[in-house]
Amino acid sequence: MKLFAQAVWTRTARALAIAAVAALVAATPPAGTSAQTLDEYQVKAAFLVNLGRFVQWPVPDSTLVIGVLGDDPFGGRLDQAVAARVVNGRTVVVRRYTPADDFSDCQILFISASEGRNTRAILDRAQQETGILTVGETAPFLREGGIMRFFVEGNRVRFQIDADLAAREGLRVNAQLLSLAAR
Repeated sequence: MKLFAQAVWTRTARALAIAAVAALVAATPPAGTSAQTLDEYQVKAAFLVNLGRFVQWPVPDSTLVIGVLGDDPFGGRLDQAVAARVVNGRTVVVRRYTPADDFSDCQILFISASEGRNTRAILDRAQQETGILTVGETAPFLREGGIMRFFVEGNRVRFQIDADLAAREGLRVNAQLLSLAAR
């Protein structure tokens, strides 16, 4: 079983990847903020919002719910990235959850590092619901059963995707996004 997405780079794939990167990080920074001053969580917020362009869920809905479970490391950055956004015809909203909440209405669930001890149990609950893209940022996140993990490498936000698990969860991840995933 392949754990991480693998990319075959051709000239066309590189061109598509460049377009995908531009779309993923094309968050509108708050007024007075230049692209050079974007911080880690502004970039992660932009990634979360733009995932709706690169993933198809098994049950289409008119709303794309991005959930944050646990302590919110984004502050207002995720709300700013989502403000009045429509992605692939879907209104994007942010909801915040505690581990005891029902998050089955969520399509993208960011599990905060504050839930490190509870991650496995949260992921088990998420897998009972078809079509939740689980995203985390702790080192063991993918090994514990998460689908996507953010990490910082060389001052850049990178990500890994367990493409096999995503497919088992009924998620169709665009090849452009998979080609950008770190191995």
